[in-house]
Amino acid sequence: MLFDLRAKERRDELYGRKEEADELIRLINSGSWVAVLGPRMIGKTSLMKVALSELSNKYTGVYANLFGTKGLGSMLVALVNALNSTRGTIDKFKSFLAGIEEFHIGPDGISLRSSSKPVTTMFDLFSALGRTGDHFVIALDEVQELAAVSPHLLKILGNVFNTYRNIQFVFSGSNFGLIRVLLEPGPGSPLYGRSPTRLALKPFTKDVSVAFLKSGLHECGMEFGEKRIDAVVERLDGLVGWLTLFGHNLAVKRLAYEVALRETVEEGKGIVRSELDHFLEGRDKRLYLAVLRVIAIKEPLGAKWGEVKREVEMELKQVLNPASLLNVIEGLRRAGMVTEEDGAYRIVDPLLREVVSSTPF
Repeated sequence: MLFDLRAKERRDELYGRKEEADELIRLINSGSWVAVLGPRMIGKTSLMKVALSELSNKYTGVYANLFGTKGLGSMLVALVNALNSTRGTIDKFKSFLAGIEEFHIGPDGISLRSSSKPVTTMFDLFSALGRTGDHFVIALDEVQELAAVSPHLLKILGNVFNTYRNIQFVFSGSNFGLIRVLLEPGPGSPLYGRSPTRLALKPFTKDVSVAFLKSGLHECGMEFGEKRIDAVVERLDGLVGWLTLFGHNLAVKRLAYEVALRETVEEGKGIVRSELDHFLEGRDKRLYLAVLRVIAIKEPLGAKWGEVKREVEMELKQVLNPASLLNVIEGLRRAGMVTEEDGAYRIVDPLLREVVSSTPF
């Protein structure tokens, strides 16, 4: 069902991403490690889950969401939970974990005892998987969350790459933090010369967005006027997550059009605000918000570099170092919040534009 709010797992539910799904499957079959890139609500999780589902007769697919994890310890917990939820996986490698004191195999699957050496424990876990002989594809979602522990994790990934050909990784996230280190490894990185292949998702075009809403409404036995559909697409743009949320509110919850759109916008803005706060942790909040606000008010044409610098300086009443400002803009671009085209910066998510326009310093 197109308007199901959960991530899609079947090809017939994955609207408008046939070419991307085919490419991801091709890359996995070729033995490549892959990084699926794009802003939130664009469909990265659904794409990965559909690929894992279609390859289930050939590979054991393991999906782990790392959103909110801050270290290798919490990543281990996420991986163990993912393995426990993957059908048939435990029996394949429980004998390889039997001698590792950090793990316990019980009737409910694997449990992780408190480990004072998460790096060693992670090595042990992947070693156990690698020695089974089965081919694993491990999808790590929102991997940018692990930026703080990237040196340790890169060593682990480098070891897996060199040692276990039967383990592949698919990463997803915005192009900053650990994803950036994965994609642009320096000469001293364990993954230097072995960076994952990039697969970037773009927002739907207006025509695809309109067709998506029409298909979802038809699936629910509803018809809707062209002008109202156009108005929804104009407000929510081509991010399939917001379009799905609106369709769910309208066709599944059966809210009136105005109420469905209003609740979609308010709920979406709440999600965006929470994620923006998460992104700004440890960063210069006033500067980042000022940059976003200046870019937002320049829609739909976007803001040139000189405009951003001049107006942010006016907003903050201070002179900015050009290199520092460029680093801020680059960070926003890598996070999937800002795009650059023809020398102009724009904010991808229409709800993010509304949030930053109304968020006080």
